[in-house]
Amino acid sequence: MRFYSHFTSAKNFSQFLVILIVGVIENFIKDTIPIPRAVIQPTVKIKQKIYKFQLDTKNICWQSSDDTLLGTELIGEKNFEIKSDVDEKISANQIAVEIIRRVISHENVDYVESAELLYSLVEDARNFFMSYLSENETNKLMYERQKSLADEIYRQMNENFYHEEISFDSTKILPFVRIEQSYFGKIKSDEIYNLNANLQPSEVPKKIFQGCKKSCHTLHKFDSDSERIFARILERDDEVLKWLRPAAKQFDIFYKNFSRYESDFVVETAEKIFLVEVKKKSDLQTEDVKLKSEAAKIYCETATDFNKKNGGKSWKYILLPHDEIHLNSSFEYLIANH
Repeated sequence: MRFYSHFTSAKNFSQFLVILIVGVIENFIKDTIPIPRAVIQPTVKIKQKIYKFQLDTKNICWQSSDDTLLGTELIGEKNFEIKSDVDEKISANQIAVEIIRRVISHENVDYVESAELLYSLVEDARNFFMSYLSENETNKLMYERQKSLADEIYRQMNENFYHEEISFDSTKILPFVRIEQSYFGKIKSDEIYNLNANLQPSEVPKKIFQGCKKSCHTLHKFDSDSERIFARILERDDEVLKWLRPAAKQFDIFYKNFSRYESDFVVETAEKIFLVEVKKKSDLQTEDVKLKSEAAKIYCETATDFNKKNGGKSWKYILLPHDEIHLNSSFEYLIANH
């Protein structure tokens, strides 16, 4: 009753609540960046398979060995012949099965998916041998050289494997996700440094920084001095409205083996929102960086499509080489060619 006595009517009290709520919302919006919520995850479109191909026979120009061995008796010194113990009743199919069994002993050969190709390759070898040997000689050669033939077939199969291709799908998008808090520790006696503090680059990853007016957080850690310099550029650039050093779980963007992608910066200007990654130049062409970039671009496309329908800003992914970041650069200059 005492609190209510300050208001002359219920109408005035309602107006006060509206003003209070609007003020809280405006302050919240001022200190945050609208980040649409979407899950980006890798999907394997092509598993490990093998192109159909014909066996290259240039490395298997073999001859059937003479199956007769000449022996000499120890007593009497008479000569005698020993026939090979290869069973002439072994069928072509049995020989093929033995060769294929050796090939599929390798972990990356799936019999179910490759059976048709395997029998075709064995048949290619048989047809080649039959071009200059009799049927019996061919059976004998393939039986005796089954390991060598299996090794050659496997070698050629490896040359015709599909490379695994990874693409990314996005889930249904939601309009907003809260700004996650960052957590990090420090030595109790160590001070919290100003963003512009004079420090050796090697010291930067060990320190915690404050003094940022445009950031959605009050305290920050950086993995490199290049990232700290970039943050200093954002703070002084008039084109930048707000920026965020995202917490580890700010985005549900996943890449290889469903590892979570952790972006370095989110930067908002009057026209766009940028997802920015700062990377060592020598790492730009690595597989991990390429997969992260592809996943991040899909997120930006998804967020842009959503915002176009809801009056929001478009998103763009930027990958910056560390050696291009200099304190006298502007944000616009840095993103111009990326």
